[in-house]
Amino acid sequence: MPWTWVITIAILIIDTVISIWNSYAAGITSKASRRLGILFYVLGGLVPMTYVTSIVLSTLLVMFKVVSYTAVDLLLNFDFVVFGAAIIVWGVIASSTSIIVAVGARDWRAGLVSAYNIGALFYDTWDYLSNVGDAIANMVSNLTRDEDNLIVMLIALLAIALTIGLVITYAAYRAGRKRALQYRDSTIVNDPPHNPM
Repeated sequence: MPWTWVITIAILIIDTVISIWNSYAAGITSKASRRLGILFYVLGGLVPMTYVTSIVLSTLLVMFKVVSYTAVDLLLNFDFVVFGAAIIVWGVIASSTSIIVAVGARDWRAGLVSAYNIGALFYDTWDYLSNVGDAIANMVSNLTRDEDNLIVMLIALLAIALTIGLVITYAAYRAGRKRALQYRDSTIVNDPPHNPM
């Protein structure tokens, strides 16, 4: 197996774990602020998981010759253009949040997370801006080919990837929300409100 495959598989696994963790953390956050939790869930969990799932799904389908390479190329370019932009927006939010936490906590580990987030944001933005034009050109080129049902195939693959991503990340989101409720309930029981009398 070539090293590029090993690296790609490792990145997809890491992205999957991070998406699940972000969904779990979003569930915890949603207890304090439902809107913020949902925003974190969608941008930090669902979108990246759908992106990873669509890459894995399309790769498997082309390997088993279920779909054409053109359909997969269209999907991957679409993923890059749409999900890439969403991931950059998430990067801005994650970087800002991690900086606030690092400054507030005055913890070197939080500072390392912030530094990583900032570095990843700069890299993702550079990569996106460098390649988005080519991705759009490839999409247009693929759409002008005479393959039957190319758009239908794209929509079907995206729907399947979104469904799989939703099932996985929503389970993590619910687990995080449940954990936040358990924590809140345990602190209420262990530390009842004090009566000033």
